[in-house]
Formats: sequence, structure tokens, C-alpha cells
Amino acid sequence: MRTRIRCTIAGLTALGLLSGGAVLGAGPASARETLAAASSSSSAPPAWSATATRTASDPFPGVAEWSATATYTGGQQVVRDGRLYTAGWWTRGADPRENSGAIGSGRVWQPATAVTPTPASTITPAPARTAVPTPAPTPVPATDPARAPGTTTPDTGTAPAVLRSGYKDITINMDWNTHQLRTMLDGKIVPLAGPDSWASRTGSGAVTLAFASGTGDAPSWAGVTADEFRHSIDQLVDADVDYVLATGGASATFTANAAQLDSFISRYASKNLIGIDFDIEQGQTPAQIRELAEAAAVAEGKYPGLRFSFTLPTSAGSDGRKASLNATGVETVAAIEAAKLRNYTVNLMAMDYGRSASDVAVLGPDGAPDMGASAVQAARNVHETFGIPYSKLELTVMIGVNDTPGEVTTVADLEHVAEFVKTQGLAGLHLWSVDRDTPSATGTLSPSSSGTSNASGAYSAVVNRAG
Repeated sequence: MRTRIRCTIAGLTALGLLSGGAVLGAGPASARETLAAASSSSSAPPAWSATATRTASDPFPGVAEWSATATYTGGQQVVRDGRLYTAGWWTRGADPRENSGAIGSGRVWQPATAVTPTPASTITPAPARTAVPTPAPTPVPATDPARAPGTTTPDTGTAPAVLRSGYKDITINMDWNTHQLRTMLDGKIVPLAGPDSWASRTGSGAVTLAFASGTGDAPSWAGVTADEFRHSIDQLVDADVDYVLATGGASATFTANAAQLDSFISRYASKNLIGIDFDIEQGQTPAQIRELAEAAAVAEGKYPGLRFSFTLPTSAGSDGRKASLNATGVETVAAIEAAKLRNYTVNLMAMDYGRSASDVAVLGPDGAPDMGASAVQAARNVHETFGIPYSKLELTVMIGVNDTPGEVTTVADLEHVAEFVKTQGLAGLHLWSVDRDTPSATGTLSPSSSGTSNASGAYSAVVNRAG
């Protein structure tokens, strides 16, 4: 989405539009640094041998030295200067010597004292067969079609008129053994859904899962395989939490034709799937963007309850020229129109405006961008320039400290945006990210805290009241 989420045609100059905007989930130095970037290049946590012998010369058997060029995902361990560290989420280039701390510190590496073994599989022998009379065959339904893609069209949920959610970087705090999605709340790691979870304690009924990369028929989730991620989805379904599947992002691309998108949807379909999000930031070609829009137009005929959102970076020019979408964003809007897509929204990344100037943002009394007023201005600019109804626009706000120095979204800023969403009838309000909705006294950018003193769930509470 930016650096939390951004997006992008040649005609911009004539329209007076400027590029700029955000990037959702970018590299390790940014708050989305985690994201789907790891998709195709990452691998699931390695299985270390539980029988490795620790010796004085090799105190951490089976664990490699940290490499600045290697990619690590949550749960993987490295050795640095003779010390053992465990990665909390996806990372590349973050030196454990300088980026380590206890869980909840916002640092990607946590000091460890022992190698984490992968439990050996236990094989239970099949019991001896006992001859029994063969009963008359009873028709039994096959595997739940909503959980086993393939033969029939699975059911999905229906998106609400106003969708309120937080983006969840699936790699942060994930349980890599069970693939349970988790996050930090009130100083402890809790499940994303279920009893005593983020959803139950914040009253959140929907979440946007980020990010899938690759192709629709062979997606990757930052080191989690397509089938493994189905287990994560099932846990949300069991807790009756709605979800949107976000694709692309600041560090990866997602492409799909009609058949591939159908494969993607059917793989993860359930009564709680309510939307597919295309986060377009990584340089997709105009042809690839058109293909996505055309694929969505085909899919909406088969899955009429789904919403297809296109997440784009935006400026929020307040100097009268109404700068908003960049070239890719303009191309995307044109592709949506050409495909005659009906169940779409344009989701604007209201964050990371790049500099303190009125041609890209609304400035506050201190000369820095007013993040609440700028989000509202971005929506107005897109609505007035492109004629997109407010009911087809959504806003995603990066809470707390943004990637651009000096940009900080306060709870009051988000309340201002939420009121605008409600009064103007926008289609949704989202935050980047669930994992960042927890306090930190550092005042710095982090993928696992807002960098502010606001209590856990403070921003989510505002989003949940919008619309």
C-alpha cells in the first residue's frame, strides 16, 4: 500500500497531475518492508535437525551465518558474531547486531538461546483391517466446495456497502508451524481471529490479508505456499471473520488472466471471502493492468458478491491543480472503464506524500502535511478529476509514523477521515496496518508499531466506527 500503497499515462501533464504517493509495505526500512516482497524469493522456514549436536566449536549446529544478501522469513534463525537470532518476520539486509530486541520492540531480530528444532513427523500405523459387512452406500457430499476448489463454483461472501478493515502483513508474528495468523495486542502475541484474539478484542469483523504475488494459478504468500495459506484462511472462516485477499504491493507483482484469477478465487473461496484487492505499485505494464481488469470483469459474473478493489498511490494537491493519481493510476482507471467492470472500487493510499508542499498535500500550521486533511483532499481530487463517485472510492491511511519523515497520522487525523467517509458515502476505510496498531515510545518508523504512544487498537477503533 504505499510505501504502504501506491499506483499509477501519459496525459498527466495535460491534466496537471503529478506523480508521487505512497508505497504499501515496502522494504525493511519501511513499514511495509515486510510484505509480499518475500513472495517468490522467500522460502518457508527451514527444518533444522532436532538431533544436531551442540559443540564448543559449533554452538548452534545447522544454523548459518547471517548474510546481508539473503532473505529470511519469520521463524528462521541465523548466527551473527557467535550469537543466535530468530527473525520475527520477512527481512533482507537488516543486521542482527543493529536490529534486534525483545518481541514487541519493533526490531526484526530477537535474541535466542537455542536452535529451534522442527518436530519429527509421527507416523501412526494403520490398524489391522477387520472384515465387516458392507453397508448399503449412502450418498455423502464431497469435500466442502467452499474449501476445495476445482469442480463447482464455490460460494463467497458479499462485500458490505462500506468496508472497514486493517491490512495484515501475514508474515509478522505468524506461527510457522500451524500457519496461524497472529499479531501483537496489549503487549502480547494473540491470534488474529478466534477467542481472545485481535478480532474479538477490537471488534473488527474484517481484515485485508497482504500480499499474494506471482500468478493467479500459482500464488505465493511471502514464503507461505498457496496450500499452506489455505489453512490460515480456514482459521478465519471458523471464527466468522471476513477477509479480502490483497495482491501485489510495493515489493512484488501479481498477474492473472481470467482463468488464473478464477483459480485464485476458487482456491480461497468461502462464505467470508468478500473481496480481491489489486495493489498496483511494482511496474505492471499497461497490458498486465488491462488483463487484471478484464479478468475481474469476467469473475464478477461468477462471483457477484465480491468487490474488486484497485489500490493506487495518490497525491493530495491543494494548490488548485488537484494533483492525485500518477501515470499508472490513470492507466488503471482507464482499464477499469474499458473492461466495463461494475463491482469495483478505487482505493487511495493516503500516505507518504514525499515532501511538504502544497502541490502534493494539504499543509498544517507546522508546515508538514496534515494527514487527515490530505486524505480528504486526495479523495476530492480523484472524484472531481476522474468523475468517480464517492461510493466507488476507498481510503487507506498509514497510521502513526509514515515512511516520509515528518508525516505522522494521529488518531484525530483518522477520526477526521472517518467522518468524511461517513458523510460522503465512500466505499471503505482501511489502515496500514494491523501490526502497527500498537504503541511505541521510540517515535520512529516500524512495521510492528505506530511509533506513537496511542494504545493498542486505538486506530482500529476509529476505522470500525466509520460508515
